[in-house]
Amino acid sequence: MKRVSAVLEDGREIKAITKELVNGTNLSEADYAKLETALEAAQNKITESDRNLIRLSNALIEDEWGSIFSQLMQGNLLTPMSQSTNVFANLYNLGLVLPVNFVAGLTTPAVKALG
Repeated sequence: MKRVSAVLEDGREIKAITKELVNGTNLSEADYAKLETALEAAQNKITESDRNLIRLSNALIEDEWGSIFSQLMQGNLLTPMSQSTNVFANLYNLGLVLPVNFVAGLTTPAVKALG
């Protein structure tokens, strides 16, 4: 529960700082810079809190077979794409090489006869 509370508290802090920045029409440049620095620090803090919460949920909540299978498929997308690229590239190269081989096959008997 502590990790959930940390994310919520960090979100409230970001909301408060953003509200001060939006409503602070008479802010000096130094105050504005301090608020921007505080906002950046709060955003980094909520990012870390969110990562901690995700780690906790990943440790506690088991994956179902469907989600495991979908993750496996998403991780292996490169293989089918590269295979299809290789197939089409090979077909293209075959179209270039086949006529050359055909002509070479026609001229082979004449070359052997001459020499």
